[in-house]
Amino acid sequence: MPFMVLAEEANNMTFSSTIMLTEQKVPPSNTDLTFDWSALTQDFLGHDLDFQGGLKAIALVVWKIPSEEVAMHINANDPMEEFVLASIQFAVDGSVTSAPLSAFTSFDAEVTEEERLDYLDPAHGYSYTLMAQAHPTKIGQDVQMIQAFGLDESAESTTVSVTNESTQLEWEANLDLLTPTPVPADQGNITVDWYSSIASTSYGATFVPNQITEVLVGRFPPEHDLNAEFLDIELDATELWRGKVAAGSKLNLSANSQGMPTLTDAEGAPFTGVPAGSTDQWLLGLICTTCVNPTPWYITRLETCP
Repeated sequence: MPFMVLAEEANNMTFSSTIMLTEQKVPPSNTDLTFDWSALTQDFLGHDLDFQGGLKAIALVVWKIPSEEVAMHINANDPMEEFVLASIQFAVDGSVTSAPLSAFTSFDAEVTEEERLDYLDPAHGYSYTLMAQAHPTKIGQDVQMIQAFGLDESAESTTVSVTNESTQLEWEANLDLLTPTPVPADQGNITVDWYSSIASTSYGATFVPNQITEVLVGRFPPEHDLNAEFLDIELDATELWRGKVAAGSKLNLSANSQGMPTLTDAEGAPFTGVPAGSTDQWLLGLICTTCVNPTPWYITRLETCP
């Protein structure tokens, strides 16, 4: 003890997706642009905005690559710092649903008109995205919706609108082909290790162990279609235990080295294991909450040892 579980590709779900960004056009070199999110009520997974904690900021990112490539890299969860020229943001407190470009700041520092004009100079060939996000300060974290826009001399509108249709997501999940992970019945003293054996995420990207920030265990009715309802697993769970990963690449599901609970439910009750004889479906997930792509890196089925 504790019982050790190694995260491995054979035990992981498979997931495929395509993110598509609808691009609006605005006139170039125009600092009177207005950004409007009054029609935004859902994130691109189809959940209400409060699913990730509510809308906290609108971020404007200036890219060195076309918006199609931006969508491709987001879908693959690639590192994207090298493609970003600049990023500025506007804090959202619920009192306003639009803001002019001049109100956006860079780490609370004013952006000059000269800088704004340079961002919108078509000679550079930049592309642009507005990111509606739940995180108030870290651009690209807890992103709820993305609206791309580009420059066009013939465009008349100087307003970029973020709506529920700004980002389109096509996806397919499969949790039926994986090899279930055996665990002892009625035992929460289980340590999950996601460093020793796994190299790829559920969607084929490189698995970087120190980017896992949350571990969860969910219980679902036996008849629930986890493949069709995958994007709603956090909402559909009969019970859900979750815990933050402060550091490292392994976590005990019941308690840390100081004896404090690690995974707890909404009422603060600790995870005590999969009951013997349970006919429900049980999932273990490893999540990167700081990634732009919200797809879980690892989801496996748990079954009690025979």
